[in-house]
Amino acid sequence: MRLADLAELVARRRKAGVSATGEGDDVYPFVVDPRGVDQFRELIRRLEKRGYRSERIEKILGKNFADYTDYAERVWTS
Repeated sequence: MRLADLAELVARRRKAGVSATGEGDDVYPFVVDPRGVDQFRELIRRLEKRGYRSERIEKILGKNFADYTDYAERVWTS
């Protein structure tokens, strides 16, 4: 996605009232280019570069959901 396309997308989202707090037309809301497993490695690298702690990165990557799913499965199967 080109930066110009991103700006148009953000403008449409703002007009519709569904843009996120801090969403800007100069910052991609996703990792551009990498596909497959490498997209997660790149996301981790970028989050670390921005100063995110490992515990926060784990949550961003779905640890809370995985923990809850494991907990729910144990409770519902007892």
